[in-house]
Amino acid sequence: MHKRSEDRPGMCNSLLNLLKLLLILLVVSVVCSGCSKDLSRNEAEKIIVKSLAFPQPVLGEITFGPVLYHSTKNWNQLARLAKEGLITYSYQDMFKYRSEEIHLFTVSLTEEGKKYMVGNPWNSDLCDPLQSVFDPGGDKKYYAKKDRLEVWNIPNAGLESTGNKRIIGNLNQWDRLDVLETKGNWFRVKPTDYWPYGWRDGWVDGEYLVKPAPQQCEMVKVKLYDRTFLQVSGIQMKAGNKKAVVEFTWTNGNFTPFGKYMQEGENCMQREDMPKIPAPEAFSKTVCMALYDDGWRMVDSADCLF
Repeated sequence: MHKRSEDRPGMCNSLLNLLKLLLILLVVSVVCSGCSKDLSRNEAEKIIVKSLAFPQPVLGEITFGPVLYHSTKNWNQLARLAKEGLITYSYQDMFKYRSEEIHLFTVSLTEEGKKYMVGNPWNSDLCDPLQSVFDPGGDKKYYAKKDRLEVWNIPNAGLESTGNKRIIGNLNQWDRLDVLETKGNWFRVKPTDYWPYGWRDGWVDGEYLVKPAPQQCEMVKVKLYDRTFLQVSGIQMKAGNKKAVVEFTWTNGNFTPFGKYMQEGENCMQREDMPKIPAPEAFSKTVCMALYDDGWRMVDSADCLF
């Protein structure tokens, strides 16, 4: 009995060493599991979906408030969006700039249309229906409202003798004008952008002048559809199994009503024709992954060239 008690410290040491060995093997197993050189399709899929943020929303832009159209074909776009219940619109006015007709509408997003907004609207001076087209410098000049506007040598007959009053020139519609002085409703003006032949300045009836009033429209991004991940279609190991070229497929889906009439990145208010909705086909792409001490990561594609 006494001899057995003397063997107990040795047995305890052996058990302790065995436990240490098992612990070391467990740690090595855990570490090596994170350093596995095998990249499975399942792991590659998780990395791609997380790194590229699938599903990816594809966005366009909507303009609302005062909206200008240089072509009547754009009106069809308004009608389509209104039919879907996404906007309401009303015709406001028509401006004639040289030989071009410019039409002004007021557009509003409906509650249904607002469901597809991404982020908050922002103001845009580009939508000022007169200033953006006729006064891009923002100097708030006056403009002639009609073509062949008479320019007189003196103000109207109520201010000067009718016998001395005569027409000395004409202005074209939307000529930009500097105003030198006023008398009642009469303005002494000179053209801003050219030197008229035969006269330097003259008087015009203020009823036929217009000064752009500051107006702003709003713009907002709207969701069109999603790019959705399909599957990993192939893995090519490189650099001693420390890098991998991964091929995967994705497709377009989850189309919103805006997605029927717009394409990626465009402002649907300026489209004249109907875009083609991307077909439900699979698109292919490759990415590069590299093995780190904590596992696989997506890296720059150039890293897989060597």
